[in-house]
Amino acid sequence: MAVEWHHRHLLHYAVGLLVLALASMHGTAPGAEGASAAAIEITRPAPDARGGQAYLLSYRVEVPLEVYWRFKTDFENAYLESIPHLLSHRLISREDAEVITEDRYSMMPDAFFRWRTRIAAARHRLEFELIKTNQPGHKFHYGFIQLEAENGATRVTQTAYFDFWGASFWSRYPWRGGMNSFLRDTAEWEQRTAVRLRHRYESSLNENSR
Repeated sequence: MAVEWHHRHLLHYAVGLLVLALASMHGTAPGAEGASAAAIEITRPAPDARGGQAYLLSYRVEVPLEVYWRFKTDFENAYLESIPHLLSHRLISREDAEVITEDRYSMMPDAFFRWRTRIAAARHRLEFELIKTNQPGHKFHYGFIQLEAENGATRVTQTAYFDFWGASFWSRYPWRGGMNSFLRDTAEWEQRTAVRLRHRYESSLNENSR
């Protein structure tokens, strides 16, 4: 039963990549990026000692650090479901500095990804880990997000380590649906959405400082 589930989800994933690749042939070719994408850097650090793949994603968001921190640690707003490739998002629990959320993604619509995020507010750092890894077929997936002030804006650095069947292929796939396009889409969404919602989180910050 587990093998059948795994193969079925891999088939969905492969078909999804093929559809996105065919669609992208009518649009931008690999390596052709817009001005906003040029500010997003993706590199490949050494993987975990157990194997698998890794990435380091770095981008700038044009809102102050404390405002962006409020935005980044707001885990229960409906607008999160407008993130590209995300079908659903649910806050399971939040206790002190630990948050459990559950997501579904377009590439594996029947799989539930349950994440544990530890919040280090004093360091503006989030440490995330995929739990119940057997359900989405991952061996492991963990990493951290570090925020830093940068001339009135925020520098975001996200590093992750992961392994699953097909991870090497996905991480190198050059068309839509591969790792690079997935990360760029998400980073660009954050850049736009944080600016659009800046006033909301500035107001929240000001209210709490009174």
